[in-house]
This record gives sequence, structure tokens and C-alpha cells, in this order.
Amino acid sequence: MSAADEGRTEKGSQKKRQKQREEGNVLKSQEVNTAVQYLAGLVALSFFGGGLGVDMGELMAYVLTVAPFSNVEGEITNISWFYSAEFVIMLVPFFSVLMIAALASNISQVGFMFSLTPLKPKLTKLNAFANLKRIMFSTNSIMELAKSVAKIGVLGFLMYNAAVPHLSDYLGMLQLTPMMVVHRVWDVAYSIWIMIIMFMVIIAVADYAYQWYKFEDNLKMSKFDVKDEQKQAMGDMQAKAKMRQLGVQRLMNIMAENATKADVVITNPTHFAVALAYEQGAMGAPKVVAKGVDHVALRIRKRARSKNIPIIENRALARGLYYAVEVGQEIPDAFFRPVAEILAFVYKLGRRQASA
Repeated sequence: MSAADEGRTEKGSQKKRQKQREEGNVLKSQEVNTAVQYLAGLVALSFFGGGLGVDMGELMAYVLTVAPFSNVEGEITNISWFYSAEFVIMLVPFFSVLMIAALASNISQVGFMFSLTPLKPKLTKLNAFANLKRIMFSTNSIMELAKSVAKIGVLGFLMYNAAVPHLSDYLGMLQLTPMMVVHRVWDVAYSIWIMIIMFMVIIAVADYAYQWYKFEDNLKMSKFDVKDEQKQAMGDMQAKAKMRQLGVQRLMNIMAENATKADVVITNPTHFAVALAYEQGAMGAPKVVAKGVDHVALRIRKRARSKNIPIIENRALARGLYYAVEVGQEIPDAFFRPVAEILAFVYKLGRRQASA
């Protein structure tokens, strides 16, 4: 059943796409992988086929030469293992190309993705009737069956047309050397392979288009789903805004409370406020106990006034201390002189008089 039949007429949202990706549901065509594998196999044989054929021929000739003179069972076993390993090593470059092509094909379609969600057990998979219906009578199953039948039929036809014209040459190959036979067979196989690749590319393009249509159709949402998702998103935004507001309020309370421990508050005069404290003998230099901008700065000033803590306006110093020093840190040497002059002024007049 299509999305339109189910009332899903809206394009899938980015949130739903991300969720589907996390669950392992991505746009991918297996026929693209197959076509790339055929092409990679042809390239690999073109580069490594000649050397591989020569090496395998020499290996086989050597085995047939040595084996008749090896009568000890253990010796024959050792020779078999040795040359089996040699044979595998010869095939490593060929299969490496195929493996790299398979990885490149998958990455080009779905990107880098790792998800264990498809491996999680689902109780719905235990329903034999539902699984049988899904496998035997679904639209996807019918399409896969039709595609398989078409591939078998067309590939068989192509191979037959490519091989039949050379049937008269096969009997004549009995008079040729093994290497000449290999070259003749390779010529025929090469032409067949080219036709297969061309056909598989056509199949891959058509299948990718179908998979894209099916993928987008499955992602579609009803208008109710879109509104529900928007409400959830709005709720999330409101919750985040509430959390930010609570965070700001908590910060304001903390800074305002810390300001009560200060000896002086230096302001910008309205946008910045930096509260400084100094205890001779316990501190190497005055320390920033609270700071803030705008609303936080206003709370610091109000709290300082309630405790008769002097508030001194020095725009450059307030801004410099705010950006250069974190709460709990002592001021750098560059600020020591202007801060020391302010503290000396405060201590000379006394807190209450300096505040006034």
C-alpha cells in the first residue's frame, strides 16, 4: 500500500530521516553494488589476470612435476598445504580490489554509518503468517522476483549470443597450446563480461530509481504526524528555554550571593560588574568573587548596595577584568595597580563612607 493510500501526503521531515537512519533504514540499491563488483572484477582481471594466469600455470606445472615423485604421505600433505597457501596469496590482489569496490559502493550510497538496531530481536518477526505474507505477497517481493527472472533471462540470452559464434573455434582449440587456449577463452569471456556489465549498469540505475521512490514513499507523513512533530519540537524548544532561564536565574543568585563577600564592585557602569575581594596574608592578589553582564550585573550591584559594599565606576577596568579573569581567580599583574588604588581608596574612607 502506497503512502497516498494511507493518507501520508507530506514529505518526510529531517527528524524522521535521522531516526530512520539510526535504525539502519537507508536508501540503498543492491544492484548498484552488484554492478560495481562486476566492473571491479573486470578491472582486476585486466591488471592482474595475465600475471595470475602465468603464476598459476607455473605453479600447476611444478606441482605435477614434483607430486609423482613424492611417495611419503606426510610429504604430499606438506606440499599441498604449501602450494595451497601460494595459490591464496596469488588471489589476494584480485579479491582486495573486489573488497575495496564493495566498501566504496556502500559508502557512496549510505555514507559512514554504524547501527546495531537492525540486529535487535523483534517479536513481530516470530509471526510466521505475517512473515510469509510479507515474503510471498508483498510488492517488494514481487519486484525482486520479476527483477531476478529478468536478469536470468537477459543474461542467458546475452551469453548465448556471445558464445554461439565461437562454437566452431572450440574444436580447433585442441590443436593449440594451453596458453593460446587461455588467450582465446579470455577474448570470448571479455566480450561477454562487457555485455553483462552494460546490462547490470542499466539494472542498477533502474533499481536505484525504484529504491529512491520506495524510500521517499515510506518516509512520507500525514498532516497529523507533521503537526504532532511540530508540537513536540515546540515543546522541546520551550523546555530548553525554561532550562536556560533557570540556569540564568541560578547564575544570578550565585553571583549575587558571592558579591556579599566582596570588598568592592567595579562597574561599567550598567553593563558590566566585577566584584573583588582581598584578604591580606591569605591572598597573593585581589580575587574576582563574582562577575556578570546586564541582568547578572544588576543583581550584583543591588546585592552590593544592600550590604553597603562600595561600587566604583571604571569602565575600562570593569571590561578588562570581566574578559581577563574568571571567578575564583586572582587578578593578573597588569590590573594590580589600578585595583590596588581603588582598594586603598575604599580602605582609607571605610566601606560605608566609600559606598555612599
